[in-house]
This record gives sequence, C-alpha cells and structure tokens, in this order.
Amino acid sequence: MLPRLPAGVMQLLLLPISPCMESGPEWVKTEYKSLRGLISCQWKREGKLTELNLEIPPNTVAEVHMHTA
Repeated sequence: MLPRLPAGVMQLLLLPISPCMESGPEWVKTEYKSLRGLISCQWKREGKLTELNLEIPPNTVAEVHMHTA
C-alpha cells in the first residue's frame, strides 16, 4: 500500500498485465495524458528476460506490482 504523502503529490498503483507469461504478446505499450502529465508503461520480453519502462509525472509516486511465475 502506498504511504500517505503530502498534499499535491499524486499517487499511482500500476499493475502491468502479465509480462511474465511465456506466451502472448512480446511487447505492450500504453500511455495516458493526465492533467498532471504523461503516464506511460511499456514492457518487452526477450527470452526469459522482461524489460519494463515507466514514466510518471513530476511530484508523483508510483507503486508497481509485478506478477511472478
């Protein structure tokens, strides 16, 4: 759970969709233009490795939950 933050700081909970699966898409990219700035998440899988890239607006805290095999 995200800690309580000072007023004006945005909190995000990001749940990337199953990059640990062995089948399915090799990459996913999505973005959302919020009032505070761009929120983007992308991952790609190469063999057994997964690379995750996140972008969040300034004064924002994100908690990322990744599924494991």
